[in-house]
Amino acid sequence: MNDKRWLDQSTRRKVGAISVGLASLMAVYAVAGGVARDSVIHLSRFVSEDAAEQTTASRPGLFCLVYWLIFSLLILISLYMAVLDIRFIRLKFALEKQAIIRENLARLSRRDP
Repeated sequence: MNDKRWLDQSTRRKVGAISVGLASLMAVYAVAGGVARDSVIHLSRFVSEDAAEQTTASRPGLFCLVYWLIFSLLILISLYMAVLDIRFIRLKFALEKQAIIRENLARLSRRDP
């Protein structure tokens, strides 16, 4: 059986980098493609109908909602991968520290009869 986990450190870093990259591309497209503008127009309709009537959105509100939900999900994935990586590094450090302490205690016990 394969003992390697599917979510090891290198995989976590790759998933985090890919999700940050995709979220960055989505942010750039939101500004350049007008998704951010359309989202603001749809949000302004909840505040004031008069302000929203002056401009029209080229995309439906559901598209903007799904777009920003996917963007948020990508950001959350990258943050979760970073937290997992930090926890893994701390665990690895603690295990190495414990091994060094045990090694030193073993040396001391052999030296003093």
